[in-house]
Amino acid sequence: IPIISISHGQTFAESVMPKWIDQIPNGRQAWMHQKALNKRAAYFSNWQIGTNFVIMDTERDSAVVTKSPIRSEVKIIAEKRRYKTEFLDERHAKNVTVISNSSKP
Repeated sequence: IPIISISHGQTFAESVMPKWIDQIPNGRQAWMHQKALNKRAAYFSNWQIGTNFVIMDTERDSAVVTKSPIRSEVKIIAEKRRYKTEFLDERHAKNVTVISNSSKP
């Protein structure tokens, strides 16, 4: 029976560390800590799946990092918030309440 390890932590355990991590103070140290911590969870697994908001390259062929799906209601709220901030005056935006189920502002 194949064993599959799926978690956000697998992103650190299986991904190639992005170069920009070194620009963050203690970034490499934090990445390596998370890598060591999460590598244990997948030690005996046949497949490793990391979940993240971006696709990343992995260090081994049995691993992949995939985007998590964003629920439709979260997208709707984000669109409405963007509409408020882009199209309405700031002082009025905080007083506007959108109560529609429509995906359009």
